[in-house]
Amino acid sequence: MQNKVPRVAVLLAAYNGERWIRYQLDSIWSQEGVAVDIFISLDYSSDSTLSLLQSLQSKHNNLFILSYGERFGGAAKNFYRLIKEVDISKYDYVAF
Repeated sequence: MQNKVPRVAVLLAAYNGERWIRYQLDSIWSQEGVAVDIFISLDYSSDSTLSLLQSLQSKHNNLFILSYGERFGGAAKNFYRLIKEVDISKYDYVAF
């Protein structure tokens, strides 16, 4: 019997995260014993978070950026968007 690696959907809400988001993503990618897909909802930001995420997305096939340009004005609405838009049916766990 083969052990199944748990699949985890990581739902990440971000805003002006250029300074720290790479460290956060590197920490998620370094997890062992799980297969992760990272879904990011980026609130309309005034820094270069979007271009950084796009650069990282070109190197990581498990990083997904939801459509960009909306202003949510807070984490609650941003996370709610992730819950509504990401299909979590194929995952064993969801992490926020």
